[in-house]
Amino acid sequence: MSNLLNYISKIPDYRRQCKIDYKLTDSLLLMFCAVIGRTEGWGNV
Repeated sequence: MSNLLNYISKIPDYRRQCKIDYKLTDSLLLMFCAVIGRTEGWGNV
C-alpha cells in the first residue's frame, strides 16, 4: 500500500488551490479502491 501511495504522490496536481477540499492522493486512492471493490456508481463510492 505504501508503494501505491508513493507512486500516486508523484502525480502533479493542477487544480486551483481555492477549490481543493481533499488532497489529490486521497481522492486517487479512494477511486483506486472503488475500482478494485467493483463499485457500480458514484453513490457507492
